[in-house]
Amino acid sequence: MTKPSDPGTIMTAIKASRARRTGASAAAFAVGLLVCAMAVVQSPAGKEPASQPPRDAAKQSLSADQAKIAAGLVEKIQATTEMKAVNTWLAELKRLADRGSAPAAYWYAQITSGGVYATADNATAERYLRRAATADYREAQYALAMMLLAKTESKDAASPGRAEAVGWLRRSAASMPESVYMLALLQARSSNDPEAAEKLLVERAAKAGYAPAQYQLAAEILKSAPDPERDREALELLARAAGQGHTPAAYDLGIVLLDGKRANKDASRAVALLTQAANAGHARAQYALGRAYSFGDGVPIDRERGLIWIQRAAVKQLPEAQYAMGFASTEGIGTPVDEVEALRWFRRAAERGYPDAMFAIGNSYANGYGVGKDIATAYEWYCKAAKAGHAPALEMIGRQPPGSCDIAGVKRG
Repeated sequence: MTKPSDPGTIMTAIKASRARRTGASAAAFAVGLLVCAMAVVQSPAGKEPASQPPRDAAKQSLSADQAKIAAGLVEKIQATTEMKAVNTWLAELKRLADRGSAPAAYWYAQITSGGVYATADNATAERYLRRAATADYREAQYALAMMLLAKTESKDAASPGRAEAVGWLRRSAASMPESVYMLALLQARSSNDPEAAEKLLVERAAKAGYAPAQYQLAAEILKSAPDPERDREALELLARAAGQGHTPAAYDLGIVLLDGKRANKDASRAVALLTQAANAGHARAQYALGRAYSFGDGVPIDRERGLIWIQRAAVKQLPEAQYAMGFASTEGIGTPVDEVEALRWFRRAAERGYPDAMFAIGNSYANGYGVGKDIATAYEWYCKAAKAGHAPALEMIGRQPPGSCDIAGVKRG
């Protein structure tokens, strides 16, 4: 397929997909779509396809203003370490969405579906994504398509949900390379040899410089057994993707360089990559960066700064970060000792199934840390931790009378 001169050509390529359903033709067409995706990536930002009339200038200006306001609220939410502030700004984002702001509806849906700041609510998220998608907000069209595909993953390719998802991908493809790439992946997966077709597509996309494909290919390599040559290839792919601002790639590469298992340890470079991902709001990167500062791994020890990053991850409901906040408050690491605050953090982590936090709550009740001493309640929490496979809790429960806590079949470790 000849490389199109402008993104408008993409729509013609997408429409042709209906006639390409089998074997090599599906794989070849998927690669053709990929070429179109590269054209979109390389085209000037915001350029509209020639086949569509220009948008009304007033509507464009309003949309840009709404996007700026919504992005500002999301930035505030990402940067804060206080749940009260998160709830305030999240409520404001919802208010703007309910008043018709498509960007606000999109961001509210993203936060709601992710379960980052509260329990995930996919039904609400889908409702708000539909509002934004119907208003022709392209990012929402892509996000809605991905949500629909996730819901219909195990269903027949002709299922209504999948067909609707493809429709939204097509609508957003003119300005969303992610949509064109996803259409190409779906086309590859419909071939007689889907595994080979998808592999070809991902490899070609990665070679062409498409960051999500580079990340996907690197992740597949790192899932396999260590191999020095292949590992170097994976690290190069991650570095290229991270260099384009791909946040998960920056995080993964940072972790690989920090632990030194699949590459020579380079803590200072790892911290730079984790900082990139943490500044983009990646919760695990924020937690890892906080630990790096707390233990002086690649940077001078700065426990207060480390705790700020850990708290940002904790506010995003990352259970290990919530547990770390509780531990810091218990021991006075980077913050004054506060057993009541520690118990609050332990409870939040326990609610998300974190065994260490359950055991810590048991200790709090057993010793009267931040709460009245209550051996019966302590034992209940030790039992919960034991059922979750927590080794010290299993050992403790094992010393109690038989039948008081059913841990039969629980794996130790």
